[in-house]
Amino acid sequence: MPQFETLQQNPALVIRQRLELGEFLGFETRNKYQIETDAGIPVGFAAEQQKGLLGFLMRQFLGHWRRFDLQFFDEQRRPTFRATQPFRWLFSRLELRTRTGDS
Repeated sequence: MPQFETLQQNPALVIRQRLELGEFLGFETRNKYQIETDAGIPVGFAAEQQKGLLGFLMRQFLGHWRRFDLQFFDEQRRPTFRATQPFRWLFSRLELRTRTGDS
């Protein structure tokens, strides 16, 4: 599977959150991340998918306890993985799937 090639070729990946102006003012925005090798070479991106007023309200009031979806992209911005965190008060988990839906 081509989406695993980057993971196999790099023993360590660094994930950096890209902050937006609203976060400096105290608002939670849709999270975006840049994925790099340990040498700082970009290999992909990830972005939270919840949009609209309900997504905004859930981010503000439930924070990291809320349900959310992350879409992962390769360096050409093609979708590779999808991650879902179900709503939970305790013991959170992250479910990772390929873009075709395989676990």
